Amino acid sequence: MLLAKDIFEDGKRLGKPETKDYRGMFDSSYFETWFAQLLNGLDGHNVKNAIIILDNALDNAKYQKAMPVDVPKFIDLPENATETMLWALLKDYMLLHFPPQIVSMAQKASHTVRCTPPYYSDLQPI
Repeated sequence: MLLAKDIFEDGKRLGKPETKDYRGMFDSSYFETWFAQLLNGLDGHNVKNAIIILDNALDNAKYQKAMPVDVPKFIDLPENATETMLWALLKDYMLLHFPPQIVSMAQKASHTVRCTPPYYSDLQPI
């Protein structure tokens, strides 16, 4: 059952006139469009409460962890915090209050996104 398939051969998308290779094409807009196709495919096959596994994408791939447009630009932080503490607080705050766009998309469709552990070669054979 193929729900959202896009094939790249020699770095180019099959059947598409783009001249860029996949690195030039892959951005958050492309990935969100593909992800929406996946969610529509799941819905079309009446799949509910799916767990969608990504290869630690939310840690490493910028195009897969784009934030919603309504993310605030400022938050209140402790005055005496170090830079390391500030980044940790900010990351935790952002993940708690503003999940990446694809996570929100999946949640709205009653699905869950999970990621494999980073640098775990048995789960990422490529």
